Amino acid sequence: MAYDLVPYLTFNGDAKEAIGFYEEIFGAKAFVTYYGEWPQEFDNNVPDDIKDRVMHSELKTEGFSLFFSDQFDSDIPYRVGNAVMLTLTVKTKEEAEDLFKRLGAGGETIMPFESTSYSPGFAQFSDKYGIHWQVIADMPEEDA
Repeated sequence: MAYDLVPYLTFNGDAKEAIGFYEEIFGAKAFVTYYGEWPQEFDNNVPDDIKDRVMHSELKTEGFSLFFSDQFDSDIPYRVGNAVMLTLTVKTKEEAEDLFKRLGAGGETIMPFESTSYSPGFAQFSDKYGIHWQVIADMPEEDA
C-alpha cells in the first residue's frame, strides 16, 4: 500500500499568520477555510471568538504538504507540537542554509548549521512558532 504522510500543525489562534510565513518560505499558496465558513459543524451557531480562526488549511508543494488549524476547544489544553520534528532534505548546502536562515528566523537554534559526517550542511532548530525542524543537504555523489 502507498501512504502519504502529511504533518498537521495546530496553533493557538495564529495559524493564519503562520500559514503566510510558510507560504512565503516555500513559494506555495495555501487553501484556507475558517470556522465561520462551516456553521453546520456547530449546529449553525459558530462561537464569535473562533469565526475568524483557521478550521483547516493545506499548503501543497511539489515535494510535501502541510495541514494547519487553530485549536479552539478549551477542554483540550494547547501544546506546541514539540514532539514532532519536520525534516527537509534538499540537494545543496546552499539550499539547506537558506532554509535554516529563513525558517529559523526568530526561532531557537538547537544544532547550528554545519557539515556533518552525513551531510555537507545540517541544522536543527525551532521556528518562531515553536515547530521543530531539521534541514539536511544531500551528500554529493562523489562523497557518498
